[in-house]
Amino acid sequence: MLLLLTLLTALSLSNSYLIEGKVVDENENPLQGASVSISDTVIGSFSDSNGNFSITVDQTGEYQLEIRYLGYQPKSIQVNVPLDEPLVITLKTITIDFDDIILTASPTGSSTAYRPSSAIQLNDLQQRGAGNLGDAMLFEPGLSARSFGAAPSRPVIRGFDGNRVLVLENGERMGDLGETAPDHALSMDMDVADRIEIIRGPASFYMAQVQWVV
Repeated sequence: MLLLLTLLTALSLSNSYLIEGKVVDENENPLQGASVSISDTVIGSFSDSNGNFSITVDQTGEYQLEIRYLGYQPKSIQVNVPLDEPLVITLKTITIDFDDIILTASPTGSSTAYRPSSAIQLNDLQQRGAGNLGDAMLFEPGLSARSFGAAPSRPVIRGFDGNRVLVLENGERMGDLGETAPDHALSMDMDVADRIEIIRGPASFYMAQVQWVV
């Protein structure tokens, strides 16, 4: 019985082949944790701290390897088993672009944070060249401006203006006559504005009991 088991084990090992090699970056530094798998199968492995990997297959022939690592361009190579020598697979770095996420600290001093529904960045403000807050927001959906002249212009959000739209500067109320009198301008210098945020819905109640916050 022992002889039979030994014979079966030897036959099994004789039909096994290794796909082995090393995954490195462009500077030949080893990449730990790179995924190396055979295409269209669940057979694969991960590289160790030295970038080495090995995959056991039971047949000779051509195999398509898929190599992936976060922050690097995926690579697909074809290999012939048995290998003449261990593989050296070089991955190139890529730039991952994510959408901007704007988080602003609560002006109330609490630990509550909120996300504005929309924001006008510095580049857009410079391109528009608006002299007041109302004109700067004219191109945003659902926004318009109420004006009593070139300077006294305030934003109107979906028909709401006056005390229904709270205007803050760096999280603080403006405290000028523009909040109560429509013929007075807001004391805000648009030349030093870095970003304008529009807060709508429930998030505006963190700021004050109003429907919209700018």
